[in-house]
Amino acid sequence: MELSFPVIFGIMLVAIMLVGCVIGFYGEKALWNNGVSPYCKTAWQHFDHDSHGGRGYHCQCRGERHTLWLSWPVVWLNRRTRK
Repeated sequence: MELSFPVIFGIMLVAIMLVGCVIGFYGEKALWNNGVSPYCKTAWQHFDHDSHGGRGYHCQCRGERHTLWLSWPVVWLNRRTRK
């Protein structure tokens, strides 16, 4: 069976999207750092959420405010595994 160009292109496109999702999830998980800011070494403080489900967190140290927006459920996964 010979695969045509559109089939190969479609498979490659799906594979690229899946790799992008995995990179995005693990990137946000690393930034979340189990709820501890790598800048201040204190807990991230929730301050807002957007209409698409993204959550905003911030920390403030040495007069600087660091902001983190998460769109993947890494926070909820951490809460489930901590029990």
